[in-house]
Amino acid sequence: MQYIESEQLYWAITKLTDYLKEPIQVKEHHQGGVLESDIPFMIAKNRPLLRPLGILDWAYYTPKKLAEAVDLGLVEEYYYEMLDDPRSPDNIWKDKEKEKRMKEEYANRYNDDKHLNCQNYPVCDTEGCGGGE
Repeated sequence: MQYIESEQLYWAITKLTDYLKEPIQVKEHHQGGVLESDIPFMIAKNRPLLRPLGILDWAYYTPKKLAEAVDLGLVEEYYYEMLDDPRSPDNIWKDKEKEKRMKEEYANRYNDDKHLNCQNYPVCDTEGCGGGE
């Protein structure tokens, strides 16, 4: 397994990789880890929560079921299924206008990020990463 600085994220990834058939690349982020599957997604480092990049709402996951979804390339379907799970956070915003604005900005920011798949993401500034201009 690759080196992961955050101990909480390390244990979250370890639980997930116990069930995976193939190893998966993890990029550390201050909220957790970004993983690649059929879609790039993030898992939280302190709680069993996931969300696709570009979406702000978190959903609960179990390591075994998420590993199955990763192996089958069905992470997005699993995410939307788990949004309705009672263990998932309510994702209810008090300020609906702020929610709309933040979700639009976040989706656009994710779609504009050319360096997302770079090995040095999020601090990449080289041309050899595939995202440099």
